Amino acid sequence: MKAREIDFQRAEIFLDDMYSLTGEDPDNLISVASLVQMLYEDFLLQIRSHYQTEEMIKRLLEKRSVHHRHLTVESEEDWIDMKWSALEIDMKRQLALRGEVFLQDLRLADSKFKMTLHELISILFWDFIIEVRKGNQRNLIKLLLSRMRDWD
Repeated sequence: MKAREIDFQRAEIFLDDMYSLTGEDPDNLISVASLVQMLYEDFLLQIRSHYQTEEMIKRLLEKRSVHHRHLTVESEEDWIDMKWSALEIDMKRQLALRGEVFLQDLRLADSKFKMTLHELISILFWDFIIEVRKGNQRNLIKLLLSRMRDWD
């Protein structure tokens, strides 16, 4: 998965703040990669229960469009300042296959729809970062801690 370096740093700060606020042992810190995997698994749980194909296609394309619009730069200087990083996420094959099958189902419903699993995961991460930037850390921390308890 690729994202701006600043967004990965923002996620690290969020995780550090989460442990500071909860008083948890810093040795129990999850990584940004684990956070991204949790976001992806939550997405898979949501779509398992219910989703409308046409709505999902529209929503994902809109999110990708918004994501790319925010990343558009005005000048070469801005491009140089925007540092990109790649994050390798180790995931069980079955989890990756679920996402691939989901995306293939969307492609079958609309032949114009094209999205990779990497793009989907990047969109999920971007949505999370947007919420962090909006100042919704407390709610996100509560949700994440609840998810971590379920994840263990």
